[in-house]
Amino acid sequence: MCINFFIFLIGQEIYEKFFAQAAIQIILQKYQILLLIVDTNQEESSNG
Repeated sequence: MCINFFIFLIGQEIYEKFFAQAAIQIILQKYQILLLIVDTNQEESSNG
């Protein structure tokens, strides 16, 4: 019983770290896309 709970805690820890990593990755990707959009908008306005 105690060992199962210990394994559960370790699994929980790994899952939380993985989830945090994935969340950071998604946020960075959205941020990069936003920067790209802003960048292209600035180029268009300076050309026009």
